[in-house]
Amino acid sequence: MPKIQALYSRVSTDMQRDKGLSVPRQKEWLEEEAKKHGFIHFKHFADNGYSAASTNRPAFRDLLSKIEDGLMDAVVVYKFDRLARNVQDLLDFVDLLNKHSIKFISISENLDTTTPTGRLILTVLGSLAEWERSITVERVKDVMYDKANRGHFCGGQPPYGYDVKDKHLVINEIEAKIVRKIFDKFEEFRSFRKVVIWLNDRGYLTKRGQSWPSATVKRILISHVYKGYYTYGKRAGGSKVYLPQDRW
Repeated sequence: MPKIQALYSRVSTDMQRDKGLSVPRQKEWLEEEAKKHGFIHFKHFADNGYSAASTNRPAFRDLLSKIEDGLMDAVVVYKFDRLARNVQDLLDFVDLLNKHSIKFISISENLDTTTPTGRLILTVLGSLAEWERSITVERVKDVMYDKANRGHFCGGQPPYGYDVKDKHLVINEIEAKIVRKIFDKFEEFRSFRKVVIWLNDRGYLTKRGQSWPSATVKRILISHVYKGYYTYGKRAGGSKVYLPQDRW
């Protein structure tokens, strides 16, 4: 059974389509390149509407599966960022191709990873792309800290007892009455659990319209916001570990 030459295309946004990187256009370029190399058993793998930030894309997963099954002998893309935007994901993919002795061709970058020079160029380009994204992340972080410094609410659901108006937290008087009761009842009961039972027995609901869990009551009682302080940046992005308070 002859091996397949994979022609992989991907587009994630309407903006990319408008820039001429639509999947049909990529397929045209890929077929032209495949014919130049004398490939006759090529097959298209297309992910339309998927970001390269994740490798969890249907056509890409299918491509990986067929590579592992030994059904491929070449992969052709218009540009290497069609495959991945994370340099490690890209290099992992290249290593997989090398493991199975599969040729990799990128039309735009004129890359061939069967040569040391091609692999070096691919690594450098991937590293530059990742560096550019890191710079963007830092700029966004700076903007968010500047917003917080000016007292602006930086996103997410506002704390119970507050709403967001003109980018600032403002008191929700209806919820604020419940917040005051929570503090009063904790002073009386000295127990998170008893406060929760008291709230739920009287039919009070959270901002999401649900019954009160102990964790939510505890969060209210220890939150700085009810002391009049708005905090931001208490944890590193995605982490559950709190940073030192002088970095908030």
